[in-house]
Amino acid sequence: ECFISPEARLFAEPGRAITIKAGSFIGAHAVLHGPITIGKNVGINHHVTMEGGKAGIEIGDHCRIAAYSHIYGFNHRIAVDQLIDDQAVESKGVRLGTDVWLGAHCGITDGVTIGDGAVIGMQSVVTRDVESNSVVAGNPAKFIKWRDEH
Repeated sequence: ECFISPEARLFAEPGRAITIKAGSFIGAHAVLHGPITIGKNVGINHHVTMEGGKAGIEIGDHCRIAAYSHIYGFNHRIAVDQLIDDQAVESKGVRLGTDVWLGAHCGITDGVTIGDGAVIGMQSVVTRDVESNSVVAGNPAKFIKWRDEH
């Protein structure tokens, strides 16, 4: 009971499952590489990229992820005494709570947890945890206001 656009690309090899709950949709040209767990009634718009790394991505129920957003559940090390392509990859994973909205062109980096009800402004880069019901924006994303403020 979910919709996956025929143009979307889902990669779920052994140990890197993708689980999608009822009522969710994945738009055209989205690219998802597990492990990823997607809650109920989640909207993933066109051209979204998700890379679960080893630790995975968890998306709570009723989230909206706007077009061209990227979520990466891994990161490369960058020690100066070693070539980039010889360095290990780390994976802490990414967690989005319930009722989270990512505006278009957002980037979410490895290790971030976004609390329930949070809103991430368009073109933001989230490098730190985001509190529940907060609105953040910018590069790097910073607190703007609480969601219930007018």
